[in-house]
Amino acid sequence: MLSSPEIFVINLDRSPERLEKFRHINSHLLPHVTRFTAVDGKTVNHATLLEQGIFAEPIFSSAGSIGNTLSNRKLWSIVAARSNHITIFEDDAIIHRNFLALAPAMIEELPNDWDIVLWGWNFDAPMSYDILRDVPCLARFSQSDLRQHWTTLQNETISPALYRLHYAFGTVAYSISPAGAKKLLARAFPIKPFFYQHSKHAVEIENPTIDYTLTTLYDSLNAYVSVPPLVLTKNEHGSSTVRDDWRQRRFWRIRRIKQSLLGTAPLPPDESGFRLTRATDYPNSRKYTRKMAHYLYSKGDKSRAVRLYLKHLFMRR
Repeated sequence: MLSSPEIFVINLDRSPERLEKFRHINSHLLPHVTRFTAVDGKTVNHATLLEQGIFAEPIFSSAGSIGNTLSNRKLWSIVAARSNHITIFEDDAIIHRNFLALAPAMIEELPNDWDIVLWGWNFDAPMSYDILRDVPCLARFSQSDLRQHWTTLQNETISPALYRLHYAFGTVAYSISPAGAKKLLARAFPIKPFFYQHSKHAVEIENPTIDYTLTTLYDSLNAYVSVPPLVLTKNEHGSSTVRDDWRQRRFWRIRRIKQSLLGTAPLPPDESGFRLTRATDYPNSRKYTRKMAHYLYSKGDKSRAVRLYLKHLFMRR
């Protein structure tokens, strides 16, 4: 069993209510968790970050993101000087009731050269892992369903396994080895703006927070992920101490006005694609009209087929 002080929860001094909620939700894990005082990004000078080689100009990260980066970095420095791994939770983590029994046994089955294990991730983004050896898959998740059923999921009997990780988002819960910590300290910094994209999977990655930087490094590490996750997060941006609520930004409001004027729709909600919904207007759609024109033509009704096909060409959708 993992024991204190090998499990840490990162928590800001000015957020005692988040710590109290964490302790209430995860009472089964106490007293095995040690509170780690988070760095308050609002107190950090950008010039210091540049001088220490933690960030490179320009720094696009918010104060909350900077604090989270520095908090994780401090913990990596701690484990890098040790001989054993540590486990790190964010204070919005929802930890499975059998975590203390399952997680150590799963780590014991890994090769000795493992670097990092993700016990959970953000459900509003895709995750890629090897479903079979050297056979990757892309997984998407319904965050809204997770938020609705988290109490049941926290207590459900599961048999998770660790799979080789390619990318995932979020630092809600992970274990890191001394070797993994040393690699991250060497490879993750200085943090500078970047943009990755995977057109086939429709994935775009910038790095406003440290988890995006980690996402681009997992392939070069001996990184693993628990499927199903042993730790959940509601990932509520509005109450996050790391991320700004981007829907409240002035430029987001301007973007919504632009979308309205140009007729372009915002991104679909996270549950899009997880439920089948019958299209009631299908007979009036462009796709149906084209198919019907081909059908009529095959039946010999050429004049009606031509009229329908011309209609199809001028339809918007």
